[in-house]
Formats: sequence, structure tokens, C-alpha cells
Amino acid sequence: QTAQHLKRMRERLLRDFAVVPDSKAWHKAVREVQKAYPGTEAWLMSCSASEGGWGRWVPNSQGSGVGGWLQFMPGTWSGFFNRALADVRARGFLVPTSAASWYSVLGQALAGAWGVTNGMRHHWAGSGC
Repeated sequence: QTAQHLKRMRERLLRDFAVVPDSKAWHKAVREVQKAYPGTEAWLMSCSASEGGWGRWVPNSQGSGVGGWLQFMPGTWSGFFNRALADVRARGFLVPTSAASWYSVLGQALAGAWGVTNGMRHHWAGSGC
């Protein structure tokens, strides 16, 4: 019974990943988010390829204030993330506190997955979005 409980906990735990060179943290976070938002992986990877990329956290070079893998404005990220957090917690998922940062790969992946799942694609302008 303990083994089954641990397995259920692993299935409900959404892990965050450190962004270090060659860590593929964004890829890992996008795959992790599939536990809660299955079917969003292709869009998240395509959109991020044309927005912030797949490596480190990237600020917008034109000074617009957007940043990260999906080039979120801080306020938009916060709104999407808070809605995603409420949604996944209501469904029994565990989210580490580190995800509550605009700089978190898990936080950005959750916010993006929630956004695309809830018809918010118009917030992105990249060719892959």
C-alpha cells in the first residue's frame, strides 16, 4: 500500500527544474506539465521556439518588459499562473513553491499550458504560436 501511495504522489507532483547549461530544463518542465495539461506539449515547444527559446530565461531585447520561454508580461504570467495553480491544486496536483516565480520553467510552462487550454493563444504573436 505504501508503494501505491508513493506512486500516486509521484503522478501528482509537478517538479520544477534548475536552468543550467545543457540541462534541457524547459523541455523537462513542458513534459512535466503534461501530467496536468495533456496535449499541450507540441504547442508549448513550438511557441517557445519562436518566442524565448528553449535555453535560459530570455528578456525581450526591445525593452517591452516581456521575458522567459514564452515571453510573458509579468502581470499576464501572474494571472495565468495563479489560475493554473488553482486549477491543478483543485485536481489534486502538488506544485512546489519555486514555480511561483516568473523565472521558473515550471511556472511558465504551467501558465502557458493553462492559457492554451483555456483559449488564450491570442496572447502570443510568435510564428510557432
